[in-house]
Amino acid sequence: MTTDVSMETAVDANVDRMWRGRDVVAMTLTIIPLAIIPLVIVFVIGFAISGVFQNPDLLQDQDAIMEISTSLGFTVSNLIINIIAIMLGVFIIARWRGKFSWDNLWLSNFNIRWVLYAVLATIPTMIAVGQVTQFAGNLIYDEGFSNWQAQLFTGGEFSWLSALLMIPLGGVLVPFAEELFFRGILFRWMADKWHPWVGIIVSSIVFGLIHFEPSVAVGTTLLGMVMAWFTWKSKSLWPAIAIHVINNTIGLTVMFASLYFDLGLI
Repeated sequence: MTTDVSMETAVDANVDRMWRGRDVVAMTLTIIPLAIIPLVIVFVIGFAISGVFQNPDLLQDQDAIMEISTSLGFTVSNLIINIIAIMLGVFIIARWRGKFSWDNLWLSNFNIRWVLYAVLATIPTMIAVGQVTQFAGNLIYDEGFSNWQAQLFTGGEFSWLSALLMIPLGGVLVPFAEELFFRGILFRWMADKWHPWVGIIVSSIVFGLIHFEPSVAVGTTLLGMVMAWFTWKSKSLWPAIAIHVINNTIGLTVMFASLYFDLGLI
């Protein structure tokens, strides 16, 4: 009996120590060019279509650059490129290391109880994240917080085409891809190598920093910590995916509803 328990523990330890630092570095170095190179190409195409190369003075026009950066075509392309880059980067290295499986990515264990807990925790988490983000924004900016990501995702005006494209992409596919890397790979590696709370805190800070805008990064770090905690306790990505999908979908829906009904929320 003791031997069986020891063997089970050894097997569990072997399964848990799935990812190494070299895997994370290799995935990151694969994802970055896969994301940046196509994005630069799309940006150059956008500049060409907008006539920037024929009229270089437009490069000094911040409004013109902002219009290109927040155009529907550029934003959709950006989201699709990032989704593909993250998933492809994880797939390539996982396959190369011989570790690609649903179980290794924490996608095989769908525990409805933990998913339900995560769903119930999402709204309180969103409220807390919103308050933290607003507080951080008021501290950082003299004129108060203004979420530039709302401008990026919506273009500043309502469009049914934009809403129908952005909500599935930003609300469902982006969360899935991000959870695959940040909680499925980065958090799990740190948790196994050091301690779960090291993974929760550090992976969430990195997750926050990729959102660039300081106050948004603070709130997103908190969101990441909640999702990492659920991943740790459930040994599954699905609770974190549920939180992330609900958070993004509601956020985007509110953004577009605000523009449609002219509520002035963004």
